[in-house]
Amino acid sequence: MMTRGTNTTVTIAPLSLSAQTINTHHKNILEHGKGMLREAKAAGEELLRVKKTLKHGEFKPWIKENCSFSYRQAAKYMQIAKSAPQGTFDMDAGINSFLDQVANSRKPKAHLQSFSQTDAEYAQKLHAMAVRGTEHEREVAKGKLEAFAKSFGKTPEELMEEAGKKNPSKTEVEEKVDDFLQQAFGKKSRAQLIQIIGYCMAEYPELITKLTQKED
Repeated sequence: MMTRGTNTTVTIAPLSLSAQTINTHHKNILEHGKGMLREAKAAGEELLRVKKTLKHGEFKPWIKENCSFSYRQAAKYMQIAKSAPQGTFDMDAGINSFLDQVANSRKPKAHLQSFSQTDAEYAQKLHAMAVRGTEHEREVAKGKLEAFAKSFGKTPEELMEEAGKKNPSKTEVEEKVDDFLQQAFGKKSRAQLIQIIGYCMAEYPELITKLTQKED
């Protein structure tokens, strides 16, 4: 057993073969590139075995004395060994890209709100405006639709598909009626609408009665 100073163990004879194995994997990664994740995983597994063998505080000095790379690199190899399932990963993937994927997979997913009937109707109105409005209205509606879709984790196209399931498409007549109402009354104030209704009630009382009476 060799020591540095008086207390810290840096080289233990039975682990010399482990050091040689680990350094060989590291060398293969540097020289060949292909299969680097497989080599990194194998190096990490051996490092974890060594770490388990050593006492607390001995592992970092052991790496410094026996390995041809830093402790930071060793930590990456061990992380890959812990995270890469046997036989289910791309052996030629980059080490950093793999670790990024692992980190991202562990991040809590953003909470996405549920998509209601009211949301479907609103999305359809925005889509209609984005298609049939004035140039300015189309641009505004398109931006709102994209932002609205994003709040559900969807693209505008995916949102409209979902909206169609929640709120089936209207008939051509219904769409024309909606267009007329939007064009005729969409920009009217509440006071103006009340004035229009009052005028209609005075001039066409029978029509208003028929329109407002309940069906049996």
